[in-house]
Amino acid sequence: MSKKLENLIAGHAYWSDRKSQLKKQGAKEAESCEKTANYNWLSNKPFPKTCIETAFNSRNKQFDGYGGPDFNDVWNEMIGDGEICQHCINVRALKRKRMIASRRLGCIRAAITKAGRNFEYSNPAN
Repeated sequence: MSKKLENLIAGHAYWSDRKSQLKKQGAKEAESCEKTANYNWLSNKPFPKTCIETAFNSRNKQFDGYGGPDFNDVWNEMIGDGEICQHCINVRALKRKRMIASRRLGCIRAAITKAGRNFEYSNPAN
């Protein structure tokens, strides 16, 4: 097998693992949101929303159908006001990293597909 193809396969494994790892880290951070961490499960109160959900709902309230503030504008304003916990900030940072990993994984898959067109496929089921 050529070195280039081996490198693509190794890269695919690396970015696939990295994406899964970032997703697990993001889920762990999301569970630690300060607005939901101290919820009393025995109470009859509705489950509180995370900081991200709160910012999203705030943005939707300000949206008038024709336009309104961007989510990032609302998010940054709420960070400035101290309404967003560090865990939710980390969730968004991990999501950005996961999107980068997904793009790199997609590029590697495209390169593997392109390289695979140079080989003849024989179906072992036949």
